[in-house]
Amino acid sequence: MTSVPVSITAEARDDSFDVSPLAGRISAAMETIMIALLAFMPLALGVVSAWSEMVVVGAVAALVALLVARLIVSPNVRFVWTWAYIPIAIFAMVA
Repeated sequence: MTSVPVSITAEARDDSFDVSPLAGRISAAMETIMIALLAFMPLALGVVSAWSEMVVVGAVAALVALLVARLIVSPNVRFVWTWAYIPIAIFAMVA
């Protein structure tokens, strides 16, 4: 058997972008809050204290604020549309 050399090249795309240090910090903060939420939410929603649920609501509000800040800091990053937003919006309007 003979082996055929294969050459794979990657071309740079024109729509690539640089992530600013501030955007990286915002993303790291969002990840930290998300990890804390995933650890705290089962405990908070399993008890009857109202303060624990308010901690979850406050953390989610902080996540939304950080998402908006991330989209403002990096204007070349698009917010991708998906059909999954429709049931989320309906649930947010009902709740």
